Amino acid sequence: MHRFAVCRCVQLVVVLSTLWGASVFSAEKNSTRVGTLRRYTTLNSIGVEWDIQGDADHDATCRVEYRRSGRVKWSQAMGLLRIDYHGYYNTTQADRRYNMLAGSVFFLRPGTTYQVRLTVQDPDGGGVVEQFEVRTWSRLAIPSDGRRLHVVPGDGGGMGTETDPFRGLATADNQAKPGDVFLIHKGDYDRFSPKTSGKPGRRVHWIPAGDGPVDLHHLNIYANHLWLEGFRITRIVEAARNGVRDRINATDIVLRRNRIQGFHYGVLVGRYKATRWVITDNVIIGDKDRRTGKGYGAEHSAGEGVELNHSSHHVVCYNTITKTADGVSYPGRNCDIFGNDIFEVSDDGLEPDSGYGNVRMWGNRIQETHKAGISFQPMLGSPWYIIRNQIVSDTTMFKMRVCDRFVMINNSFIVGKAGVGSAYLLLNCISRNNIWYNLTHSDYLWIAHVADPKQVDAIRRYTNYPLSETGFLPSWATDLDYDAFGKQKPPPGVFIGDVFGWYDTRAKRQTHFSDVRSFARFLPGVESHGIDIEANSTFENWSLPTDLWRSQPGGKVVDIPPQVITLKPGATSIDAGVPLPNIHDNGFAGEAPDLGVHERGQPIPHYGARDEKAWKAHADYWVLKSER
Repeated sequence: MHRFAVCRCVQLVVVLSTLWGASVFSAEKNSTRVGTLRRYTTLNSIGVEWDIQGDADHDATCRVEYRRSGRVKWSQAMGLLRIDYHGYYNTTQADRRYNMLAGSVFFLRPGTTYQVRLTVQDPDGGGVVEQFEVRTWSRLAIPSDGRRLHVVPGDGGGMGTETDPFRGLATADNQAKPGDVFLIHKGDYDRFSPKTSGKPGRRVHWIPAGDGPVDLHHLNIYANHLWLEGFRITRIVEAARNGVRDRINATDIVLRRNRIQGFHYGVLVGRYKATRWVITDNVIIGDKDRRTGKGYGAEHSAGEGVELNHSSHHVVCYNTITKTADGVSYPGRNCDIFGNDIFEVSDDGLEPDSGYGNVRMWGNRIQETHKAGISFQPMLGSPWYIIRNQIVSDTTMFKMRVCDRFVMINNSFIVGKAGVGSAYLLLNCISRNNIWYNLTHSDYLWIAHVADPKQVDAIRRYTNYPLSETGFLPSWATDLDYDAFGKQKPPPGVFIGDVFGWYDTRAKRQTHFSDVRSFARFLPGVESHGIDIEANSTFENWSLPTDLWRSQPGGKVVDIPPQVITLKPGATSIDAGVPLPNIHDNGFAGEAPDLGVHERGQPIPHYGARDEKAWKAHADYWVLKSER
C-alpha cells in the first residue's frame, strides 16, 4: 500500500477512535446512575431525595406514584425535580452539593402506610424503578388509657388525685410516667420546665382541666415526647425574651392551643437537631407595635413567631401569628407550614431562609408584612413548595437573594409596592395557576434590573446555578406558565411602572412590558398561556387601598381587615388553569382549575388557630378525599 494511503488510514483510525471515545465519555457524563435514596414523612406528606451521578445535560426525569398499603390502584404525584445545586449566600454555604432528583407527595392521611414507586428515565441511559414503603406520622390524639392526674398551683405535695392534687407543676413532673395525662387546674404557675420524658407513642401530656385559665410566664423544655396544651403564657419580666424555649434539641413535642403573648420569640426550637415538633392552633402575639414603631427600626428583622432554628421534620399549622418579625422562620428540611394566619409582622410572613429540600408552605393567609411575603435568603437546598397561599404584602412579595428550584401553584399574590426584585431567579421555578397583582405604585411586578451592565457577569456568579449558564434567559430549570398578571390603574396624570422589567443580556439594555403577551414574546417558552387581569373584573368584594405601600410603623398605618380573595362570576381567571397530579386530585368546580388561591364553588379553608368546632370541621380539609 502506498505510504500516503497508510497514513490516511492511520489518521482515520485515530479520528474514529477519538470520536468513539468522546461519544462514550459523553454518554457516561449524561447517563443517570442512582445513588442513596432518602425518604421521610410528616402528618400529611412524603418527601424524597435521591442522589444521582451523571445527567450533565439535566434531562433525567422521575415519575412518582403512590398508593395506600393494601390498595391495588396507583395514584400519580408530581414528578421529582431535577436538582443540581450548591447553595451559598455571602459566607453561608450548604453542607454539600446536591445532585439529585427530589420532591414530595401531598395531602395524605396521617397514621397510614403508603407504597411509593419511582421510575427514573433518561434518554441517555440509566433508567431504573424503585419502590419503598413509609408511614405518615400518627394523627394527634390523647390516649384514653393513660393515668389521669390532677395539678393545682403550689410548692409541693399531693397524690395527683382529684381530691388531693399535685401542688405545683414541678412536683407533678417528678412523678410523671410515659402516657400520663396531667389535668392542670386554673391558676398562675409562674414558670414550667418539664424534665421527664415520655416514650415514642407514649407522650407525657399536660392539658387544662377546663375550670379556668392556666397561666405561665415562661416554658423551658428539657424533655422529649411531650404534649403541652392550653397554657396562657404571658411576658411579665423584660429579660424573658422567649415564650417557649427548647433547651435540649427535643424530639416529638406537641405544642397545641396555647396563647403566647408579649415575647420577642414566641416559640424557639432547638438549633439544628430538634425534630418532630407539631406546633398547632396556637395564638402567638409578639412584642412589635406598629402604632408606635416599637420593635421595627433596627430590630424589625429579629423576634419570630415560630423559630425552627434550622432544624428539620416539623409541622407548623393553623396558628394565628401577629406582631412578630417573621411569622415562621428557618425550617431545615421536610417541614410542613400550612393553615397559618400571619399578619402585621415587621419583616416577612414566611422566612424559610437557609432551608434545604422539601420545605412545603401551603394554605397560609399572610397580610400586612412590612418587608416580604416570603423570603429566599438563601435557599441552601431544594425544592421548596408554595401552594394555595393568599399573601397581601405592604411592600414586596418575594425577597430573592440566591435560590434554586421551587414550585408555586394556585397562589394569590397582591402587593402594594414591588412584586419580585431579582426576578431572573424565578427562572428556576415551576409555576402554574397563580395570580400576581400590583396596587398603584411605580415599581414593577417582576423586575430583573441591572444598574451597570458591567456587573452582569458578577450577578450571574452570585445567582450560582443554573443562571450562570444562561444569563437572564430561560434554562432547563424554567417552567413558568398559566399565570395571571395585573396592575392597578393610576389616577390621571400619575406615572407607574410597567408589569415587567427585564434586563436584556443579548441587547445589553433594560426592557419593559405592560402585558404578559409581549413579555412572553421576549422570553419564548415563558408564560405563553399567561393572561392579563384587572381587579374590578376579577375579584369579589375588592376593598384593598391603593396606598397600602405607604403604611409606615410609627407614622401612617394602613389597616386592612382579614382578606378572603375570591373570584367574581365571569372572571377570565375562572377555569384558566391546568390540573397537576396530586395537587388537584380533589377536583375543581369547572372544566379546569381556577387561577389563584380560592377555587370558585369550593369551600374556603380555615386560617389560623381553631376552636373545637373549627377543628372538627377542618381537621381533614387538606387530606385528599380519596385518602380519608
